[in-house]
Amino acid sequence: MIMKNDVALSGLATHSDQVASNGLNETCPASKVPPTPNVPYTVFTHKQKRRFRLLLGFATITSPLTATCYFPLLPLLRTHFETSAQAINLTLTIYIIFQALSPAVFGPLSDSIGRRLVFLVTLTLYAFGNLGLALNKSSYAALLVLRALQSLGASAALAISYGVVADICVPSERGRMLGSEGNAKAINQEGQNTGDSPVSSRSSILQQCRFVNPLACLRVMFHLDTFFALWMQGSFYVVDYAIVAVMPDLYKDIYNFNELQVGLTYIPRGVGIITASFCIGKMMDYNYKTVARKIGWNIDEVAGDDLQHFPIERARARGSYYLLIISTAVLVGYGWAVTKHAHLAIVLILQFIQGSMGTCFYNTYNALLVDVFPESPSTAAAAASIVRCAMAAAGIAILQPLLAALGRGWYLTILGIWSGGCGALAVLVIERKGMSWRTRRTKRKNERSRANING
Repeated sequence: MIMKNDVALSGLATHSDQVASNGLNETCPASKVPPTPNVPYTVFTHKQKRRFRLLLGFATITSPLTATCYFPLLPLLRTHFETSAQAINLTLTIYIIFQALSPAVFGPLSDSIGRRLVFLVTLTLYAFGNLGLALNKSSYAALLVLRALQSLGASAALAISYGVVADICVPSERGRMLGSEGNAKAINQEGQNTGDSPVSSRSSILQQCRFVNPLACLRVMFHLDTFFALWMQGSFYVVDYAIVAVMPDLYKDIYNFNELQVGLTYIPRGVGIITASFCIGKMMDYNYKTVARKIGWNIDEVAGDDLQHFPIERARARGSYYLLIISTAVLVGYGWAVTKHAHLAIVLILQFIQGSMGTCFYNTYNALLVDVFPESPSTAAAAASIVRCAMAAAGIAILQPLLAALGRGWYLTILGIWSGGCGALAVLVIERKGMSWRTRRTKRKNERSRANING
């Protein structure tokens, strides 16, 4: 299904014209937004959307699965390739670097030429990378190159999938669709709402590729209305990487686990991610409806809502303070549980909750990026990937020195207070200033567009 009609990109030009016609006056009350024609947002049925959820879930599982299953193998790889821990850790750094670069290239490309071709290219690269790693017996240099190829192919799937979600889902129902992508742990393009691909020939694809700027996602980072949403994702990605990076040595040193047992300890956290993905999707849709009801907004589930007049920031950030409190408490508790050699069940339960909290923040604020960049959601998702990976790389670089200086208990305590305190400040700014900053940015963009047309 995802290959048919290049996901059609839902023919959102009609939707774009509809939004533009409503104007950008942020003072317009919700109840006075002028009525618009009931033009369908997408031609896909609910049954077809359910199939998309399944396919996107499988597609986006590539990157997190590839990254996570690698951690339990770190001690084994050191022995197999007869190299140091620092050399093996370099393969993690290589993976993170290409995890940032891949969406920066393929995300804007999918916004330009469509989703299908980019999906095929990236998943082919991923398959070749996996095959090469399976056949590589003793070459450390080949390990580095193939890990880079593997990451390049796997890491674009999430950004492209967020584009698909924005192609086919109105804002009020994106939470459920994004939930399926979170299990792996976005759009307004040319075309008509008939399911036809906006790019119909090889020459037109090549022509559009020439104008794709892989650095376009960098501009997203410096908009005030998106900076803090990106921070929420990046900070908790640092937390996640810190947890999964210390787990192998933690269980080998404290609980005397072998490689198989260490691998099994990742299961509770994975179950937490899957569970939270399902729950947070429904919660996001519920929060959207709750905020709409409070301001007297009539939700248009056919043509989609004009978010220029809707406080989508309030809807997405609703409930984040409670999640931040839980996340901070769990992270601090986890640090001291392993320091005091607590019972294994306690540690595994805390890992389950920590995985759940991280997934809630990823899905919620990725959805917000999709909402505020309807014309290029995959580009916005690529920006999120760059921020996440840059912050994670910095976190991994200072992980061992901080652990040696502070110990696991104090390190994770400081990490929890840092992520929770900065997260609360970010949520406060998003709720109070996000909509006005977004309206100002959109107004400036439209003025520049009109100036270019008139000029």
